[in-house]
Amino acid sequence: MTDRRQPKKTDSIEVRVAPETKKAFMDSCEKRKRSASEVIRNFIDAYIADVSRAPGNQSPKEFDMTKIIKSKKARLAALAACAAGIAMATPSAAADPRLEAVFIWLDDDHDNAISKSEFLTPGKSGNASFNGIQIVITTKGAIPKNESRSELFDRIDASSDGKLSLKEFDQISIVETTVKEPILSADQDGDGKVTEGELVAHIVAKRAKAGDKDPAAGAALMARGVIRAHDNDNDGAVSSEDFSG
Repeated sequence: MTDRRQPKKTDSIEVRVAPETKKAFMDSCEKRKRSASEVIRNFIDAYIADVSRAPGNQSPKEFDMTKIIKSKKARLAALAACAAGIAMATPSAAADPRLEAVFIWLDDDHDNAISKSEFLTPGKSGNASFNGIQIVITTKGAIPKNESRSELFDRIDASSDGKLSLKEFDQISIVETTVKEPILSADQDGDGKVTEGELVAHIVAKRAKAGDKDPAAGAALMARGVIRAHDNDNDGAVSSEDFSG
């Protein structure tokens, strides 16, 4: 039997990030009982495997980290942010990654269920704005008049077990996003377009600045969903041509 030993880890990559991004990333790693090095190495492995796919299966701009790495402002901040977001992302049961991202945001203790107390926490409405991205959650079908958030929880909780699964959340919820000109502040390489990696870094930074205790959770999923929803020219990024009114 061939002894397939792992290559020795002798080289390093210097990553310069904002203090709040580093704290958010390290806190996320600690919660998941994973080392920062392990998360970043796993991201690098996944990225290498991803770009090795057939060219026809991937947009040239999809998850483009190369330009971000060269950027004087971002350095590898997006790498750390994406790695933290990917560590949180599990195989999606939701049709829209944006909806799963909101589910993760609401799930404070990351037990893959939203309790009623988490759902009713002030400021955790599931709606958010990130300097150019507005996220709004609505529900399918007729909405009862004057429905309270507690009653909304009960309506989504089809199993009546006092917690929402991603499947239950997905069955009744709809996520809508709007992108406008301020989103271009996420453009780190100055090409006039915002890639998935740049958007992850943008979302994490905005959530960290707002005091979110786990700003990277779900960020990669939200960025992926926003790009998919608004990339009208299919170049793997959003630009002014993709803005909605």
